[in-house]
Amino acid sequence: NALLRRLVRIGVLDEGKMKLDYILGLKVEDFLERRLQTQVFKLGLAKSIHHARVLIRQRHIR
Repeated sequence: NALLRRLVRIGVLDEGKMKLDYILGLKVEDFLERRLQTQVFKLGLAKSIHHARVLIRQRHIR
């Protein structure tokens, strides 16, 4: 139960999917999509994942 709440809180699971079957169905990609560099790239703030990582390391994005 605590694991379900934590995964919902960090945004990996939706509130409507609070069952063990959904946790077992999670993939690595579900967690990697939560990374800041991925979000910066998907929002179009960087030209590539590498460029997003450079912007974050240079503190243009925090």
